[in-house]
Amino acid sequence: MGGILACKQGTLLLLLLLALAAVGSQATSNAHRKLGQLATDALSAPAPLCSESLADTPLAPSLVPNDFSGGRAPAAWECYMCRRNSSRLHVPRNKRWVETPRHALLNTSSGVAVTVNNLQPGWTHQILAWVRLVNTTTSHTLSVCFIPHVNGNRCAGAVTVVQAGCWTQVQGGFTPATASAKMLLSGVPAGVGMQVHSFVVAALDPAQERARQAQLIDQHRKSDVVVHFQTSAGAPVAGAAYTVEQVRSGFPWGVDINPTVAQQPAYSAFLQSLFNQVQLWCGWTSIERVEGQFDFADVDVMLAWAAAHGMAVNGPALIWEDLRDGIPQWVQDKVKTPADKAVLDQLISRFIDAIMGHFSGKVNSYTVDNEGLHKTFVNDMGGDDSIARLYKEVRANDPTTPLIFNEYNVAESCWHDFGDPGTPEALVAHVRRVQGLGGDVDIVGLQFQVQPDQTDPTRFRQSIAKIAQLGLPIWVTELNWALGVRNDTARAALAEVALRELFSNPAVAHISLQHIVPSFGQTPATCPTCLFDEAGAPNEVGQVFLALRQEWATRGVAGTTSSDGAAQTFRGFHGDYQVEINGQFKYFSILQGVDGVQSVTITL
Repeated sequence: MGGILACKQGTLLLLLLLALAAVGSQATSNAHRKLGQLATDALSAPAPLCSESLADTPLAPSLVPNDFSGGRAPAAWECYMCRRNSSRLHVPRNKRWVETPRHALLNTSSGVAVTVNNLQPGWTHQILAWVRLVNTTTSHTLSVCFIPHVNGNRCAGAVTVVQAGCWTQVQGGFTPATASAKMLLSGVPAGVGMQVHSFVVAALDPAQERARQAQLIDQHRKSDVVVHFQTSAGAPVAGAAYTVEQVRSGFPWGVDINPTVAQQPAYSAFLQSLFNQVQLWCGWTSIERVEGQFDFADVDVMLAWAAAHGMAVNGPALIWEDLRDGIPQWVQDKVKTPADKAVLDQLISRFIDAIMGHFSGKVNSYTVDNEGLHKTFVNDMGGDDSIARLYKEVRANDPTTPLIFNEYNVAESCWHDFGDPGTPEALVAHVRRVQGLGGDVDIVGLQFQVQPDQTDPTRFRQSIAKIAQLGLPIWVTELNWALGVRNDTARAALAEVALRELFSNPAVAHISLQHIVPSFGQTPATCPTCLFDEAGAPNEVGQVFLALRQEWATRGVAGTTSSDGAAQTFRGFHGDYQVEINGQFKYFSILQGVDGVQSVTITL
């Protein structure tokens, strides 16, 4: 009897242990799921978001741990250059972010840093961080830098305006030379605190990046088309062999010219075969060198050349606020202080009336205020009112031609955290300010003067996305590579990265190359931006450009018409096409912005 009782007690004990184990297992499973959910939530967008914030998603797994579920920041995180004994970041109870200890940030070089030891050298890396400020009622600008083991601090993203009370995504992109780096979010003054919801560093596989770009190019630079052939009587031309070749790109490829280039016949056919638009960089100092005397001789040479070769003309730069090359010295002598605003407005009005009268009907855009973030003579002397007045006067002279605000060092570079005024946010704010005062800005012009440390495609893409919030077309008005760098192999690599990223970006509606042939006494050896020599022979950079243009053209379409006279539907790049059929040459175009399959009918 005792044995039976003992057996029953043992059985009950076993069942109890099994039940407890099951409960423990379920609790462990729930805990694991909770930890996983917390880690996933850390990478999603927090709430509330600031109204101007972008919200990109990581394109690859994060190399930085972002799980704060244990109530502590991962070991890779730190409060960098913070007050003594305040290097450990705080994780508030039941929250999914870290924050700097109160009063820990000593200056704009202090911030939240993460150490990454598994970067992919040579790959572009995406940086995304959700940030919110505390202990402040005003917004501040943050930058993201990387601190490699050598070479000191390096900028990895444009500065971003961050606020208290809502979350802003700080973005960056860089291509590391080594596998280890310390990434730093910094820029707020002493006393202000930072909360960081997540800090993502994602290595983007080059093959996947190339595939992404190819998909965007196919989606935005090509369309489907079917061509129908008929006789003059309207009967279908059936069973006829045909070939189709693209003869000109529909994408606006521009090139700058000057009187030297325009007067060299060797350049004419060569440039016409590659470009369909020309950029005139002339302005106040070249047209009104002496007050009241307007000289259009050089301008007319370039306009005649463009008209003879069927190329659209962009330009001129009406006001370039550069004191050496943009504002005539005689204007600077008359306008010395803001008290001279009325004089400045009068001189600008007279110049605009003269130049608009000469160019009327001859150009398809005007650059109204060139580099107005960096060069501020008109704004310094006349304020926003004079800037807006400039746009309104041009519009009054010409109600339809698009007007451009053009700026450099905004999307390609990363000097902003060292004091450069050309940030994407500053450009957006400037354009909105002009629009708010009644000025028309139709196009944003961006100059890409790409240096070896300014060629990261992720950073290009992020800056363009910020500027695209304006809802305006974006034109690349000046594209060149490595001014002053004589290594054509290095320049060729920069060129391919920039061209692929810019051409694949759907917000970019125009690309104009700058200084691609020797001029003004240059030779190929003394021309740091050239792609071709005097005879049109390409250097290594030119070879990359030509190869990409071939890649972005439709060739070798051939077949036999069906019984109803239709060619086989094909997908081609936008532009002009030549078709050969029954010994005849005919022409048609594939247009951008047409939904569905485009249908073309050709009569033989």
